[in-house]
Amino acid sequence: MQLLYRSIRWVNSVYPVAVFFTYITIALATFAVCFLMPVIGVLSLVFSLLSLVPIVFAWKVLQAGERWLVRNSIRQHRCPSCGEDLPELDGVDCFSCGAAFDSGGERVVT
Repeated sequence: MQLLYRSIRWVNSVYPVAVFFTYITIALATFAVCFLMPVIGVLSLVFSLLSLVPIVFAWKVLQAGERWLVRNSIRQHRCPSCGEDLPELDGVDCFSCGAAFDSGGERVVT
C-alpha cells in the first residue's frame, strides 16, 4: 500500500511539470515546422486545446486516488508514507516520518 501511495504521490508531483514541458516541446516543434507546412500549426493548436481537458481530468483522478489511499490508511491507523502505526490520540500525524494529513486526505506541509 505504501508503494502505491508513494508512486501516485510522485506522479502527482511530476505530472504538471511534465505536461508543461510537453506543451513547450510541441510548441517549439510546431514553430520549427509551421513555415514549411502551415497545416501542422493548425493541427497542433487543435490538438493542444482538445487534449487539455483529458489531461486536467487525469490529474484530478490521480489526486483523488491519492486522497483515497490516504483516507484508507488513516482508517486502518497506518501512516500512508511509511506504514508505521499512527497513535490513537492524533490519527493524522506520524511521529516516525513526520508526515501530517488533514481529514480529507491531503498532505499538510509542516
